[in-house]
Amino acid sequence: MARIHGLVYVALCTKSKARTLELSWKGELLKQQARENLESEKGKDLRKRRGNEIESVFGDGKLNKSKDRYLLRGLSKVNIEAGLYYISHNLRKIQTFINQKMQTPN
Repeated sequence: MARIHGLVYVALCTKSKARTLELSWKGELLKQQARENLESEKGKDLRKRRGNEIESVFGDGKLNKSKDRYLLRGLSKVNIEAGLYYISHNLRKIQTFINQKMQTPN
């Protein structure tokens, strides 16, 4: 972490003279790399796919399965509950795929 003194923003970000503003150069470097990855052609393609592949699972759980909150408490129990839900989601997808294959003539 680098300590920043004498910048205009320090006065806006800190309330007392004893407080300091710290900046992580490593964090800034990682943010810049993430920006570059997202703005690359591969990053743009991955962003387009995200809505269909990732968000649809959560949307299905919230809308169709009334999965707006977990029943259990504690991180380990919530992880187990979430894992079971996502396994069941994948099994439903496999079942749908098999049913479609059986209905279409070869």
